[in-house]
Amino acid sequence: MTGPGPGRPVSDSLDVSGGNLPAELPADTAASWSSRLASKARGLAASTPVRNAGTRALILPVSGLASFWTAHLIVQSVGSGALGIVTLVSTLPALVPFVDLGVGAAVANAVGDRQLNWDDRRRVIGVSAFVLTVSAAAFIGLVAGVTVLGVPWHKLLGLGPSELPHLTRDLVIVAAVFALGLAPGLGYRVLLGSDAYWAAQLVQLVTPATTVSVTALAVSSRNIDAMIIAPVCGATLAAFVSAPVAARRVRVGLRTVLGHIRPGSAALRSRVLKTAVPMVAVTVGLPVAFQTDRLVLSHRSDPAALAAYAAVALLYVPALSVVASAGFSLWPRFAAIRDDRDLSRSVFGRALVGFALAGCGVGATLTIVGPLMTRLWAGQDLATPSAWFAAGLLLAVQAFHVPAAMFLMDPRGLRLQAWCVPVMAAANLLISWRLAPALGAAGPLLGSAVAVLLCQVFPGIVAVRRTVAVRRTVATRGREASGVRP
Repeated sequence: MTGPGPGRPVSDSLDVSGGNLPAELPADTAASWSSRLASKARGLAASTPVRNAGTRALILPVSGLASFWTAHLIVQSVGSGALGIVTLVSTLPALVPFVDLGVGAAVANAVGDRQLNWDDRRRVIGVSAFVLTVSAAAFIGLVAGVTVLGVPWHKLLGLGPSELPHLTRDLVIVAAVFALGLAPGLGYRVLLGSDAYWAAQLVQLVTPATTVSVTALAVSSRNIDAMIIAPVCGATLAAFVSAPVAARRVRVGLRTVLGHIRPGSAALRSRVLKTAVPMVAVTVGLPVAFQTDRLVLSHRSDPAALAAYAAVALLYVPALSVVASAGFSLWPRFAAIRDDRDLSRSVFGRALVGFALAGCGVGATLTIVGPLMTRLWAGQDLATPSAWFAAGLLLAVQAFHVPAAMFLMDPRGLRLQAWCVPVMAAANLLISWRLAPALGAAGPLLGSAVAVLLCQVFPGIVAVRRTVAVRRTVATRGREASGVRP
């Protein structure tokens, strides 16, 4: 990718001269700037991951209580049977995680990349927002179009016409409100790329607060349609809140960013798509890989195993979200230092050890505390010790994979991950299918741990080592060509 040149408008080109600094720096200025960057990167050891994980741990009880209160309001108003219908319809947007086309990853990388100045970063954000605006319009049009063609939504969702008379209208509204939040939701990625994921998590508290408020208003009139729309209204409002928060975080006027929403040049679109396309594959593949566990148990085991898996998941998912929140702090740091061979190797090594130890600690805690918590709320042991041990092992393995996954968020790394994820999904399905009859709920959990270790962790670490080694070779050749001794 080239910089500005004859016949190319400067506004559509990417300047990679080194942030807001000129392309040719005096030696002392360049050394000072590099020193500050290195110092900031080395400071990642504890502060940011702990802050992200701590914020997530504090938010979980609040969002959990809001979810329980929302469910309580719905049950008290329209009955327990309606709760399932409301949940089914309101969570349908979760089935299309690919609708953002993966451009959020391109935004996070651009914001975290210290080689881009802020004009270039704004252009990446603008092109991504344009892509999401088009995607949102297409998504709304698709849902409305298939509805006009008479798609039998009631039959597809297994609902009777009397259970939800206005289902078609509700689906179109849910799709429209969900799509409206796609472009503003880039604020989350800007916060992630600017090393402020903790702020993104705090903004997300708007979702449960809005959901409870809208549900409470709907309960007063026993309006089940409003109850269905409440969660997506909360998520979209939170997305709109994230945009000005992100603009303030990076000290860029929101009007300035809005002014950059345009298709952009071919080179700029290519930069975004090189990250977005493989990210879509990863985004779609990971949920599929782990959602097959329940299907395996339903075919190869008994209802007790399904209940055990559900009990384990109630604690496993929040624990994993805490680890993942800590891991997101690595994304902007690696984006900033990925081209510095010595620094990236040092930071990656310390992150790998830190997350391995943290994963073992959290996994062991889940293994010990899980049965006690299940006994407390269910009054019995729903899952066997082997199931809890397998869940703890899976959590440790996934934590071990976090540093490599965050390092490989550049286009080349994402292409590798896009290949690894379907291989991991296939391996997980095969191993879980064999283990489920003998081990019950522990089978798919153990199968997932083995599949992630073999198909993601090991290839990821090898890829990082090779990437660092290649950049070292390139840097050495560059010094030799310029007559500088290493």
